[in-house]
Amino acid sequence: MPTGDKNPGIIVAEIRMVRQASDCSVLLVEGVDDTRFWESRRHSDCELVDGGGRQNVMRAVQRLDARRVGGVLGIVDEDYDCLTGLSLGSSNLLAVSPHDLECFLLSQTRALDRVLAEYGERNKIASFRGVFRVSCGSGDLRGGGAC
Repeated sequence: MPTGDKNPGIIVAEIRMVRQASDCSVLLVEGVDDTRFWESRRHSDCELVDGGGRQNVMRAVQRLDARRVGGVLGIVDEDYDCLTGLSLGSSNLLAVSPHDLECFLLSQTRALDRVLAEYGERNKIASFRGVFRVSCGSGDLRGGGAC
């Protein structure tokens, strides 16, 4: 089903059908990009479900919790919940930090260092590091906020 056509009720029905058909776990993610990312990282006994957005994932997990449907984990981007004080409200919801999956990958891995080494201009990178007193990648380039 196309992502835009989903709502929490449709997601709950989809997950309940998946869980009735097999003993697999379900990883409920925000969208197409997250589905692509998790596809190669999931266990073969885990089904991926595209939730069609952060609010859909959160509301679907709340409904599944209320119905005591087990074996489901929802993964959402943290966005700015730490600043707004928004609680996920379920142990079956996991927030990827910082803010979104792409920021997480750049800040917690050497991916940014590799991209800069291949495509960046050495003098501009050195200038950036000097002005902001950070090293790029390797988990050192963080937002510096309250989170």
